[in-house]
Amino acid sequence: MYANPTTMMLDDDQSSSKTSTTIAPLLRKIAKKSRKAGRKLLNRTTTIVSDQTSSTTPPSTSLYSSTFVPTTRIKSKSISNRLKDTLSTSISTISPTSTTSNTVENFVNNFTSTTTIDPSTIPLHSFNDTSHQILENLNQTATNLILEHNSSHLYHQPHFNHHAQQHFDSFEKDPATSFTDSGWLFDWSQHEFVIPELRTLPTPIIVLVAIAVIFLLWIAIKIFQALWIFFFCNMLGFGAKWCPGPDSWAIVTGSTDGIGLSYAKAMAKKGYCLLLISRNQQKLEKVQVNILNDFPQCPQVKILAVDFCSDTIYKRIAEEIYALNGHVHVLINNVGMAYKYPEYFTKILDSEKFISDILNCNILSVTKMTHICLPLMEARRSGIIINVASFSALFPTPLLTLYSASKIYMDYFSRALSAEYAKRGIIIQSVLPYYVSTNMIRNPGISLMVPSADQFVHAALKTVGVQTRTYGYFAHNILAFFQNFFGKFIVGNSLNTQIAFKKMKRFRKGCYKRKGLAHKF
Repeated sequence: MYANPTTMMLDDDQSSSKTSTTIAPLLRKIAKKSRKAGRKLLNRTTTIVSDQTSSTTPPSTSLYSSTFVPTTRIKSKSISNRLKDTLSTSISTISPTSTTSNTVENFVNNFTSTTTIDPSTIPLHSFNDTSHQILENLNQTATNLILEHNSSHLYHQPHFNHHAQQHFDSFEKDPATSFTDSGWLFDWSQHEFVIPELRTLPTPIIVLVAIAVIFLLWIAIKIFQALWIFFFCNMLGFGAKWCPGPDSWAIVTGSTDGIGLSYAKAMAKKGYCLLLISRNQQKLEKVQVNILNDFPQCPQVKILAVDFCSDTIYKRIAEEIYALNGHVHVLINNVGMAYKYPEYFTKILDSEKFISDILNCNILSVTKMTHICLPLMEARRSGIIINVASFSALFPTPLLTLYSASKIYMDYFSRALSAEYAKRGIIIQSVLPYYVSTNMIRNPGISLMVPSADQFVHAALKTVGVQTRTYGYFAHNILAFFQNFFGKFIVGNSLNTQIAFKKMKRFRKGCYKRKGLAHKF
């Protein structure tokens, strides 16, 4: 418990034949000030009772009912010496009585070197009207000691037992000068580390400034992390260890256009054999020819045309994979489908088929393909699985409810498996891209926030083996940071959901208008 120093002085209007509380309360204050300097001095204390007595009548020992009981000695010689010097100087100057000087000096010596002090031996009557000067001198010295030592001992506050706590709570404080016990802890302005310009500012302003500085430092750290991941980490050799070769295969689903095609070309460039799985046979054949022509380091390219909206294709896919000459080292689950336009759940056209298709294509495909390939990787204790989800997995997206929910499944599925198989040499990554210029979003123009598929994949591959969950692109990573911070930690995901809802309603209204349909809801 801390309290602000107060001055204990005699009332100037009192008669010279009277003396009020003087040395005994003063010594109690010295003990408190020594404690506040960071010295664990008092374990318990009781109120020292004193009474006004005549200057001609020596005080009775019975007036003093208790003593100070320090648990440890004051370890700082400078503190005790300065108090003794001040007391001795004051006594010799004001009241040079030999008995008084020796008695009080002995008291201070005992106070700083013994375990029990009995203040009843101090002859208060010897000080008379000059006691207020001694009080003033000692109080000023003790106050200066506090100001000198409080910063270095702020974090070494003494702990008191229950009885001492009750006594300290009952101490009288001057309302004009005293702090509350909790308020004193925030009296930061006296600390040596505070620059002079800040000492005069109110504490709330300093707290706000500190919060702002911490927030800016946090943002700087996040930006540095993004720069490290996307620009320097891969350059310095961190990340996944790719193992291309004539018997090393990379399987890519949804590989005829967009992000899937870019992943296929990136694997071919590294020198992997490719198994491309998609729905359109003609597109697959075209991609096969182009990759073999553009990337001579790619040993071979196989294709398999299946519709992932069906749940009966996986036996055929498994047979094709098991028949590969070599081993499967990379699986990229990119296949997926989305809404043609934002729509309310009960208003989706041909909803029975759509619900079955999107669940099979977005959820069943990633689950079954992983179930087929993961045991092959586990047997070799080496492999990379990349599951392409979506930025919409960050929060629920109304009017794209099934799509958003399916991508959330992919994200959690990937992150959970990553934790399961991290120690078995298998990397499993969840990729959450924002807008990328592909057919799925009607090929918007390329910009800082909307990269091409090749740009996105080039950046995303740098994060493999570094992040188990990535946004793939530097600008998308920064956007996700602010969206997560303000949307999740400040106001909650409900803000993101409401913003997305309004945006999807505008898209829906535009689609209805272009089709000449009546807009409802």
